[in-house]
Amino acid sequence: MRLLLVDDHKLFTDSLTSALVGLQKGNTVFVAETRAGALAYASAGQRFDVILLDLHMPGNDGMDNLTILRKAFDTACIVIVSGETDPRIVFQTIDHGAAGYVCKASDLQTLLEALDTVLHGGVALPSKLPRRQIQGAQLAPRPPPPHNPVLDTLSPRQREALFGAIRGQSNKVIAREMRVTTSTVKHHLAIAFKVLGVLNRTAAVYEANRLQLFPDMQSCQASPRPPEHSRSAC
Repeated sequence: MRLLLVDDHKLFTDSLTSALVGLQKGNTVFVAETRAGALAYASAGQRFDVILLDLHMPGNDGMDNLTILRKAFDTACIVIVSGETDPRIVFQTIDHGAAGYVCKASDLQTLLEALDTVLHGGVALPSKLPRRQIQGAQLAPRPPPPHNPVLDTLSPRQREALFGAIRGQSNKVIAREMRVTTSTVKHHLAIAFKVLGVLNRTAAVYEANRLQLFPDMQSCQASPRPPEHSRSAC
């Protein structure tokens, strides 16, 4: 596993590097003390499986760092490692593309569990974090029991992602509700679209209505004719 630690506290990065390298043969750890140092790795063509990012570093806004590194390392899972414990900040980092959040006071085992979670497509959050409440939000209708032969070919998570897409939710919103990464959502949707024989969301809405996959959902209206297929997968 290739990891990049982006943190300006040398004592922390030295101890964490030693622990991660000694833990498993094949782990390679790189360190950057600034955002510019991290971006230099991107410019050099370096790629990482996981980036551990300190939220607060001198001279840069934490959310800006996250957004910029998310774009520079688009295939990496970014996990925030910070002393900040405000739930609003934690959820904000997930909204900005982080795959997980670990408090710096956590032990090594907690960090390792978080890494395992994000590498398997999940979202790692502190265990004592309260559930986010959205004011004014109404419970959306959930998918019916899987008795449709088309839906029977999909896993429960694939059906859930498809249901969100047909309701018009973005991949980010679907990922947040499912507590997975947007990459996982794209993977679920790619399979669901293949089963439906479509290439994009517009065609999926038409097929869902034509096949009456989600009959209790009122927000989708079937088009009078099938939309043109595009090359977009999601």
